Formats: sequence, structure tokens, C-alpha cells
Amino acid sequence: MKSLSTVLCTALLACAPAVSATPHYTLSLLPEPPDGALGVHDLGGFNNAGQLAATWTTAAFAAHPYLYTPGTGFESLLPPGPAPGGFDDWRIYDLNDRGVAVGNRIDRAWQYAPSGGGPVPGTAGVADSVASAINDAGQVAGWANGGGYLYTPGQGSVALPADRWAMDINNTGTVLLGSPGGPLSTLYRYDIATAVSTPIAMDPTLDPANLAVLNDRGDVVAGHGVRLNLGVAIYHPDGTFTRLPDMFPGSGELASDINNEGWVVGRAIREGPVPGDDVLFLYTPEGGMQDLVALIDPTTLQGWQNLSPQFINDRGDIAGLGYFDGERRVFVLSSVAAPVPEPGLALLTGLGLFGVVAGVRRRQAAAASRNRANHADCPVL
Repeated sequence: MKSLSTVLCTALLACAPAVSATPHYTLSLLPEPPDGALGVHDLGGFNNAGQLAATWTTAAFAAHPYLYTPGTGFESLLPPGPAPGGFDDWRIYDLNDRGVAVGNRIDRAWQYAPSGGGPVPGTAGVADSVASAINDAGQVAGWANGGGYLYTPGQGSVALPADRWAMDINNTGTVLLGSPGGPLSTLYRYDIATAVSTPIAMDPTLDPANLAVLNDRGDVVAGHGVRLNLGVAIYHPDGTFTRLPDMFPGSGELASDINNEGWVVGRAIREGPVPGDDVLFLYTPEGGMQDLVALIDPTTLQGWQNLSPQFINDRGDIAGLGYFDGERRVFVLSSVAAPVPEPGLALLTGLGLFGVVAGVRRRQAAAASRNRANHADCPVL
């Protein structure tokens, strides 16, 4: 029989790396722009500098696009002259690390910038066009004249393979393409240098995808299913894939985004006739599926309900939408170092009991986040 000290030391050694490797977050409330009286309309992008691009609804029920930069504040993305229009007049779909966003202006592909922006070159005369994504080199992938296009600064636009929707573009020469007009039954990686399009072998046990995002390593995270048979898979460039495990028995997962470390954010819902609360998740290759709410400082969660993570950057920071004191607002989860055990917990750690206490605290934090009163003391960026 092992001695008690051996057992405790083994437990301590097993526990310590897990504590130090686990990400932790504080939640902050994004301020509102000057005329965002009716709240955020949609969140369009979040980059590695912590900038956010989104459209807010003004008191006149018009849509106004803005870029928010930490420490600087809001910059209007409206070009000189035009006034905000209706809800569908301005849409933002992506934001690169240089602070340039792309999207639509009244069914026209549009490249936003604090200096004014304008139509994506080559699309100005097209009746119906979309700018889906932009990389740090300024290359834009989108849809125009019934087909996909790739615009490269200084080189112009080239047509992408017919009957394929340009969904995303990374910084390493790949465009993500999908089948247009409904669920994504097929996905492709398009190599810009060779103009070769390669189909992605998708998980045959899952329904067609409803969302797909590409990172710089060439990984594609896809959320499959619509209401039933929900699941998330990461498709790797070598042809293999990783199926994310269920968060709990009977759950179905919905993905929102993937970063260059392979971290995925999303939510798990209970499939079937019995309703249940959504569980937000963070997946990391090292730690697997984790309850995202349990990783957030509970004191910063007060007043928030119905959080929905939408983007994760390479620092592990997360941006999304939720309801704060009953109003739809933008939040940012800032990653922080793992907390140092409190003096009282140091003794428990030495006794190998820290994991038990930590598990209880995580469950308490998760429960508190789902059943809490409104407060107005949330940290503001």
C-alpha cells in the first residue's frame, strides 16, 4: 500500500499543471458610441489588437458602423457625406489586424476604414455583391455577379471557382469556399498561389454545416446541424478531423469561432423536447471542452444574462453579445493569468484537496451566472 504522503504528492503534482494551464477571464462592458441609443445591431469583427467593428442602431432607428479601439474609443466608419441608413444599409462581416473591416453597403461589397472606405475595387458596378472576409494583407474574398471573387491590392480581382461561396480568407494563402444557397454540404480550401481548390472530407456522421471559419494554420471549424444532430468538428489540412465532445449527455454544440491556437468558442444546447439552459464552452487542444462561464471572475458577471460568445482572438480574448441590466450590449472577456491559490487554499493544495474546492467554486460560479440579480457595477473597457 502506498503511503499517505505518496498519494498526496501524486495528487498535488497531477493538480498543479492543470491549474496553471487553465485560462481565466474577466468580463468587461463595451461602452456605447455617441449615437448608439438603441443598442448594438450586430457585431462584425474582433482582432488581435482588441479592436471591435460593429453596427449600432441610432435613436433615429438607423444603422451606424463604428470601429472601437481600446484606449482610443469609437471612430465612425461612415464615409464622408452619407448619413446612417436603415438596418440593412450597413453590415460588417470581418475585421483584420490593421483595423480595416469589410461587409456591405446596400447590397454592395464595401471596405470600411476610419478614413472613409469605399466599394471593394472591381465591384462598384456590380448590382449585387458581398465582401465576406479580409486578411492582414488587404486581400478581400467575397461574392459578385453570381460567383466568388478574390481581390488583391495592386493586382485586382480574380474569379474563384464557379458555384462556390467565398466564406473566409487567412494570412497564409488560403480561401475557404462553400456550397452556396443553404446548408454547407461541401467545403473547400482554395490555394491562392496555385489556384487549386481541394474539397474537405467532412464528418459523415454529421449533418451539413451551418457555419465554417478558417484559421492561419488551415484548420476549419464547422458547426453542423440546424436544430438536431448538432455537432462541431475541426478539419485539419492533413485530411484528419477532430470531433468536439459533447458538453453533457444529450447536448448539441454550436461553434462561433476558432483562433490560430485551435481554441474554439461556442455554446452547447440540450437537444430534444426537454428545454434546458445553454452552456457556453471553450475548447482547447490541451484542456478539451470547458464551461466558459466557470472560467470568468464571478464578480464581473453580475448583471449579465444570455451571453453569446462570437469571436476569439489569438490572445484568447473573447468578444460577444449579451444582456446587461436588460439591454443588449457588447462584452469582452480578457484572459488573465491563473489565480494564485489563497492562503487558506495552499494548505488544501498540499493535502491534495484543491481540485475538489476548485470544482465546487467553478460549479458555484456557473450556477450564479445563470441565476443572478441585475447589478450596475460591471467593469467597463
